[in-house]
Amino acid sequence: MSQQVEPLISGASRLATQMEDTTGAADYASVPAAPQFVLNLGQHVVTPDGDGIGVIVEVGDAHFKVHRRLRPDFWLATDDVRGLNGGEVVVSFARSQLDAHALDHPPVSDGLLSPSEQLEQRRRMEAGIAGNAQPAESVDAETVTAGASVLRAYADSLRRELAAVEAAIQVRSSE
Repeated sequence: MSQQVEPLISGASRLATQMEDTTGAADYASVPAAPQFVLNLGQHVVTPDGDGIGVIVEVGDAHFKVHRRLRPDFWLATDDVRGLNGGEVVVSFARSQLDAHALDHPPVSDGLLSPSEQLEQRRRMEAGIAGNAQPAESVDAETVTAGASVLRAYADSLRRELAAVEAAIQVRSSE
């Protein structure tokens, strides 16, 4: 069973399909960008001129991981995809440009926040910087004192445990 994820790709308004020239060979360079398609685990990733890059082994919201035999895996942005050609994913760059597009890891935000959530978070942060942030609720002194007492008791118990462990080590080393 393959995992399916539907990333959005900006570009032409139609789904890319397998195109063949008069010789019957696939014409990878003329594959248009697709606005939306499904990336599947196991799909082959190729350049516009048909050079194989690797196989998709993981799919995120805006990036996908590509496995290459005997070489380190890497991540590509779904924005780097030109479209589909049959079952293959065609990227928008030549093999010579792969190092400029390949990432060791996807960006931290990949999959954590949607674009609208990122914009909302940015708006709140900018409002805070501008001095429009809502003040945090105040905590009463009784709660702070109780929390500090609990932490002191926990620290004391850790000190006692450490002393017991050190004593046991000294007994074993003297034997």
